Amino acid sequence: RSLLPNLISHNAMISACEKSGRWQHALQLLSTSLTSARLNPDVISFNSSIGACKMTQNWQMGISLFGLLQEQNLSPDARTVSACIGTCAEAERWEKAWDVFGRACEFGVELDMFVFSCLIAAFEK
Repeated sequence: RSLLPNLISHNAMISACEKSGRWQHALQLLSTSLTSARLNPDVISFNSSIGACKMTQNWQMGISLFGLLQEQNLSPDARTVSACIGTCAEAERWEKAWDVFGRACEFGVELDMFVFSCLIAAFEK
């Protein structure tokens, strides 16, 4: 009998890609889950994928994933917002970080100190 991945194992693989800076692999795994009938990505899938983009300062992809998450009828959380803002901060794109913050406020995301820390870091760079 073969062992099939579930969302938890899939998210673990995306998270491992995030931690090792392999954003292309993380996005490939996310793409697989988006097209699979068995795997429906959740906010954790997107958070790890956005985090992987932060490691390489790929702010454009981070912002794209933030929008895609919402297109999938998923609600961003504080980790989503801090990862996306952090991605912009790493790339020294404070104006994009500010835009993400504004969108998060519009969606009513409950923000935490990590979001504000990332936003401050974006303005410092």
